[in-house]
Amino acid sequence: MALASEWCPPMATPIETIAIIGAGNGGCATAAQLAQRGFDIRLYGRSRATIEPLLAIGRIEYEGELGEGFAKLALVTGDAGTAVAGAHLVLITAPTHAHEDIARMLAPLLEPGQIVMAAPGHTLLLIPSTIRAAGGTLGLYCDSSSLPFICRKSAPQRVKITRAAQILYFAAFPGVAVEAVAERVRRVFPHIAPRPSLLHTVFPYTNAIHHPPALLLNVGRVESTGGDYCHYYDGITPAVGRLIDALDVPTPAADAVIDIASIVAARAFRREGLTRERMGIGGMTPAEMTALLRSGWS
Repeated sequence: MALASEWCPPMATPIETIAIIGAGNGGCATAAQLAQRGFDIRLYGRSRATIEPLLAIGRIEYEGELGEGFAKLALVTGDAGTAVAGAHLVLITAPTHAHEDIARMLAPLLEPGQIVMAAPGHTLLLIPSTIRAAGGTLGLYCDSSSLPFICRKSAPQRVKITRAAQILYFAAFPGVAVEAVAERVRRVFPHIAPRPSLLHTVFPYTNAIHHPPALLLNVGRVESTGGDYCHYYDGITPAVGRLIDALDVPTPAADAVIDIASIVAARAFRREGLTRERMGIGGMTPAEMTALLRSGWS
């Protein structure tokens, strides 16, 4: 893996070919929009059931903010190597719980000069650390604070795009490379706003604060209705809001949510969760972590 001391500004080759890793809601919305704008889009999905409806028609149907129509894709595949080979940008749009497995899968496939981007990120150095540990070659890594779109699949081959993000906070690893990387990525996402380090794309993410308590306090409704209720309008009442507010201060309330959620879900979230060790910052002081995020591994 390239070290900070070896880093130089990326080649001036404009991004044209994009491998999108993840064919869920965000991946399909992003693929549709970028294909419509003329990019060479290769869409990879891990699940055969996810990609088969797209393979059958060779396109993604869309509705919503983009209007209504379809976008032809250069490639839809379950073979990550085919999707990644020669791509200028490898764009990970999978959920954060899949980042570690995806990074491990990508490690032997990545080529020098490729930019790897997670949209959204939220897992700090998990992806770079996993690629590094697996012996992969990672030139530059970057991420955004959210998905580029608010979207949801309305059918296996169709995605509804409700709204495009107005601003995407954007950071790179190492942080010193952010302006050079942003210069290239802006061709794909013109609304990125560069920030000094990956921490600046983690902290604006508020879902981690309001989703767990709201879901936990509505778990009876979720189970009894099969999820047939409006999460924000029905699920977040003033009492739920008070617990959400309490999570954003020192940790007793957060600890309680983790412990009760582990019981309710029958899962050991403290063991399974995104720990400092998994993110590649275990045992570091704040100063050491800040230096690493800015300058990379030495």
